[in-house]
Amino acid sequence: AMMVGTDIAAIGENINPGGETYFFIAPPGVAGHVPLDELPAETALLFDYNPTLAKQMLSDAGYPDGFAVDMEIGWGLSVVEMAEMLEDQWAKIGVDLTIVTFEQAVHMSRVFEGTHLEVGRTHGVPTVPWENLKSVYTADGRESVAEYDNATVDALYAAAQLEMDDDKRADILSEIFIILTDDVPYIPYGTP
Repeated sequence: AMMVGTDIAAIGENINPGGETYFFIAPPGVAGHVPLDELPAETALLFDYNPTLAKQMLSDAGYPDGFAVDMEIGWGLSVVEMAEMLEDQWAKIGVDLTIVTFEQAVHMSRVFEGTHLEVGRTHGVPTVPWENLKSVYTADGRESVAEYDNATVDALYAAAQLEMDDDKRADILSEIFIILTDDVPYIPYGTP
């Protein structure tokens, strides 16, 4: 619901003008990328900004009046701008967002210590899927600020590391791509 209630294209264009707005978790040309038109319909739906549907999804999930959330960010102009856009967009679906800023070093310290609030984070290095997958999307990833934990993703990641055939490894990474997109541990917003 939160992803459907986020205008990813508008945020991406504002934060990274002319950049790619659909690359999550791997950008086009990188092993594992699944083009938007090849995603299952229920997964592709996540990329369609639809505040009415998002509000209904929240209601169906037990939040008919929405909810309030504090989002912690490290100070940086583009991150603050993105958070302010989210604040406006999410208000339309009943989510009251309070932005809490910290100096970047303090923020990262809180992330690594696990004392952070809900976090607005920038993406890892999307062109290096191994680093990004391990660091952000596995149970023991040190940058998993969403505290994402999916045993299937961990097992597929381990299998992909051992797979010597490039095509088979790309198939495993594509499977991870779809699982991560469906699970929405983070809402993507584009990349330069």
